[in-house]
Amino acid sequence: MSKVAIRKKPLTKNRKSLYLDYSPPIFNSSTDKFQRFEYLKLFVYNEPANRIERIHNKETILLVEWMMLKRQLDVQNKRFGFLSDSIRRDSFLNFFKKYTTKRQKVGSDNMAMTFRYFENFVSKGLKFCDLNESICEGFRSYLLSSPGISFRE
Repeated sequence: MSKVAIRKKPLTKNRKSLYLDYSPPIFNSSTDKFQRFEYLKLFVYNEPANRIERIHNKETILLVEWMMLKRQLDVQNKRFGFLSDSIRRDSFLNFFKKYTTKRQKVGSDNMAMTFRYFENFVSKGLKFCDLNESICEGFRSYLLSSPGISFRE
């Protein structure tokens, strides 16, 4: 199982950049590549000169530790087939739209039309946690009984 660690990389002006290191690398489905590092665009001061810089370091480190723990839970949930809370609260329609554009082949409109029918069937705010068997059965009935959707719309 992958482990997530916080790493630091030196920057200019007496600062260090913070990033997450996945060991071994994890598969990123949006890029279809393995990902070893996640740069957070956050930094800490090497030697804080005043109280503000010390507070900045403390709060930034707390934020990065929270992000590391969240990513570790996401990695563990994927390993055992669970959906993390952040994924369950995401919009299913946004995911389905990305999925259909990724799977759509040149000259074939099946995926795009499936998305358009599903978008007409459900509300805009459908989340993963709201998706259940009754919605799937309802969509099946909708496909069998609804009028056709024009491709030109």
